[in-house]
Amino acid sequence: MISKNRKHSQYKNLGHSDVGNYFRKPKKTRAEVDAENKIGQFFTEGLNKIVWLFHYLKHRFGPKAAYPKYDTTNTGVHTIVNHNHIRTTVGLVFDWATDTYESDVIASNISSHHPHYTIHGGDTYFVGDDEEIYENFLAPHSSWHRGSHGSFAIAGNHEMYSKGHAFYKNLLPSLGIKNNDGKFDGQQAGYFCLQNDHWRIIGLDTGYNSIGKIPIIEMLPWFAPDCQLHNDIILWLQNVVKINDKNDKRGIVIITHHPYFTTFKGKSDTIAPAIQLASIIGTDKPIIWLWGHEHKLSLYAKHQLDGGVTCYGRCMGHGGMPVELEAKHFVPDTSKPAYKKLIAYDNRNSNISSESNLGYNGYAMLDLEKEKLTIKYYDIERYLLAEEWKHNMDGTIEGRMIVDDFCPLSTMNDKEWGDAVK
Repeated sequence: MISKNRKHSQYKNLGHSDVGNYFRKPKKTRAEVDAENKIGQFFTEGLNKIVWLFHYLKHRFGPKAAYPKYDTTNTGVHTIVNHNHIRTTVGLVFDWATDTYESDVIASNISSHHPHYTIHGGDTYFVGDDEEIYENFLAPHSSWHRGSHGSFAIAGNHEMYSKGHAFYKNLLPSLGIKNNDGKFDGQQAGYFCLQNDHWRIIGLDTGYNSIGKIPIIEMLPWFAPDCQLHNDIILWLQNVVKINDKNDKRGIVIITHHPYFTTFKGKSDTIAPAIQLASIIGTDKPIIWLWGHEHKLSLYAKHQLDGGVTCYGRCMGHGGMPVELEAKHFVPDTSKPAYKKLIAYDNRNSNISSESNLGYNGYAMLDLEKEKLTIKYYDIERYLLAEEWKHNMDGTIEGRMIVDDFCPLSTMNDKEWGDAVK
């Protein structure tokens, strides 16, 4: 059974403001709105300030959800088990939970790979409340695919627009490692580590601190939150994951919702988590960092901002949100440091909507086979390209981009594709 999907127009020009996103949350029909006097009146009868104020106070004010953490019985560190498979596969998608036709297709495509693990990289639209978490992840008709061995999620800013209650209390208990009874043990906290003898895939929660302490005031640029990692995560990285262990030469893949850096106009770097990571592993150790938040696919060569880690950045925030090619934030800003590191981004028109120029939604599959990590990129219709990585005994990583002649993406800045992994 497929859910009744939302339309692209509901997401067009969607900002990152909690107020604005609650404005745009059309959950009821006109009859239901009239009957229940919901915030949907904003769309049918103009701005009803009293109704709007009621719902804003209800959803945004008040304390955030208590931050869950791991205990001695569940450390959040899981050994990747392949049960005699040659390789282990991980399905990864960001900004997916929109309950659109496209998100259903993306989920179906991911399931066709029969992944051992699946990961959602944050943002349940519009405000991540009980109903939206249920429709996207928990309902019998929801299309989220849980891997045969486990499924995990990290929070974005949209889950926090309802203060994270539904994400931490409803979604996470339905995820985690699949036990022998066919049930999921639950993801106890909003961060995790999947590891084998060669690689560590570490999901970190930048969403919890993506909203400010003072509603309304937080929307001013001077008071924008820095998305820093919760102190519990830092202690976990140091004392449990022990990524600061100089003798551990495994490759590291970091997954967060918010981007370390960007080159697009109107978008901001999120450097606080990168500085926190650098305080643990240093600024020289190269890592792979996968993120969402920006609704596009973009690939960067090795880059570092002052005080942050060195990484190969990949933005994959095109999982379910419309990729608005006409938006001002789809234009690279040549003045930003990351511009010279931008290898390519997907600006193809998918021709799926007559309302505006929309790009392709997509996802990635990670294949782990001994010391080799392969990241394969797909759009909603086809395979695009891949990159192969291996870790070295000195703690460095090296890779190569696999780009076939039919790959529809083009290079930027006259660079070769190989620069993306140099």
